[in-house]
Amino acid sequence: MRRIFLMAVFVSGIFHGVSLAQQPAAKPAPTKVGAVDIARALGDTAEGQREFANVQNWVNAQQDALKREETEYNALRNRYMQDQLKMSAEARADTERQLQDRETRLRRKQEDLNQELGLRRQAIVNRLGTKLQGVIQQYALDNNYLMILIAQDGLLAYLAPGADLTGQLVKLYDAKYPIAASAPKKP
Repeated sequence: MRRIFLMAVFVSGIFHGVSLAQQPAAKPAPTKVGAVDIARALGDTAEGQREFANVQNWVNAQQDALKREETEYNALRNRYMQDQLKMSAEARADTERQLQDRETRLRRKQEDLNQELGLRRQAIVNRLGTKLQGVIQQYALDNNYLMILIAQDGLLAYLAPGADLTGQLVKLYDAKYPIAASAPKKP
């Protein structure tokens, strides 16, 4: 229940500054309530699809480089496992140090990759979310909505199919923010 209240407070923040007194006198007071799945909306817009595809291309390139390093590490480790009994104590210690260094670098690269991925995705969500917020506000005003809630899995007990505005808002977003027809950028 607390989550629903917080979501309602968040949505009311979206409409901050919009009061019923600003409505034209001939227009009836807002009475409709709708919902939008923000994550789906951002992913379904043409701009969102392009941006998330660019991030995925970047991830794929980074993972390929990481796999190459893992292959080199595994080859060195396998050689060490086969030859360690034939090695001098100094050579064994040197190879173990190399293996430890490579393992540490691989782990750090994976952590850095995960962190950078999160930052890139969040930047997209923030940039597109700001634009989507404006589309939602305008849609609510134009169509006499009292409130548009954010729908997330498990937060709304029931949502009538007609109250899900996600598809309509995606179309409005794409119309307001068209993108050039280009392939996703290569990393």
